[in-house]
Amino acid sequence: MIVAQAPVDEASRIEALHSLAILDTSSEAVFDNITQLVAKHLNFPIVAISLVDINRQWFKSSVGLDVCETSRDIAFCAHAVEQDNILAIVNAKKDIRFADNPLVLNSPFIASYYGVPLRPSGNHVVGTLCVIDTVPRKLNHKEQDFLLMMALQIEHLFKLSKSINTTQLLNHQLLQEQIRTQNSMMRNHALMLKSKTGMLLFDQQGTIFDVNQQMLKWLGIDRNKVINTNIKWIYPFPVIDQQEVLAAYRGEGVSITLATPTNNKQPMMLSVTKLELTNNIEFIACFDDLAIL
Repeated sequence: MIVAQAPVDEASRIEALHSLAILDTSSEAVFDNITQLVAKHLNFPIVAISLVDINRQWFKSSVGLDVCETSRDIAFCAHAVEQDNILAIVNAKKDIRFADNPLVLNSPFIASYYGVPLRPSGNHVVGTLCVIDTVPRKLNHKEQDFLLMMALQIEHLFKLSKSINTTQLLNHQLLQEQIRTQNSMMRNHALMLKSKTGMLLFDQQGTIFDVNQQMLKWLGIDRNKVINTNIKWIYPFPVIDQQEVLAAYRGEGVSITLATPTNNKQPMMLSVTKLELTNNIEFIACFDDLAIL
C-alpha cells in the first residue's frame, strides 16, 4: 500500500476546507439526494461525498457505508485530492497503491473506485464525489460525464452553504453586539441611578442631556430644569470658573464649591471625562462630596 502524500498546497487546502464550516455537520437532504441519484443512475453500491481533513476523510453524505469517516492514510480519496481530473481505479487488487489496503482486503472490499476532485473555491481540492464497487468496473465517457456533472452540483451546494453559514454567523455576531450594547446601557443607567457620585452628561456645546439622582439631590431642582440647559448654568450661579473647567478637563481632580439652595458652599471634587464616540463627542462631569471623601 502506498500512502498518499500531502499536496503542495496542503495548508491552504485545509484552510479552504475548514472555511466551508461543513465538517461534522448533520446530514442534509440536498446532498443525500445527489448520492442516491448517482448510486441509482450508475448502479454503484457505494457512493460518497468525502471531505479530506488533516488526518481523516469524513463523509458528508454516503450510500452503502456504515461509517462516517476513515483514517486519511488508507483513504482512496486522499490520492484523489492530488488529481486534476477523475481518479479512476478499475481494479484496486491489481494497483500497487491499493492492493494491500485494508479497505480492499476487508470491508467494504473496494475493487473499483472513481473519485472526482471537488473544488468549490475553484482552486483547492477539499474532497471528492466518489463511487465504489466490490467488483472491477470501467466507466464509459458518458458515465464519467454524469459523475462530473454531479460533482459540479456539489461544489455549488458547498458555496451556497458557506454563504448561508457566513450570513448566519454575521447575524449572530450582530445580535450579540446589540445585546452587549443594550446590557452596557442598562449597566450604565443603573450605575448613574445608584451612584453616590453626582453625574452630568453633556455634548460639545455644553448642553446637558442626562443627569443622575444624586446630582439632582445636591442641586435641589427637578430633572426637567436641568436637561437641555448649559453645563455652566445648571443653577443661577456658575458651577465653576473657566480655570477650574480647564483643569478638570485635563483629568485633574479639581476642588470646587457648588452653590445649592440648601448649602451655598458645598465643597466638591470635579473631574470631566471625554468620550470620543463613533459620530460625536460627549462628556461626563462627575461631582464627589469632599465631606464624604
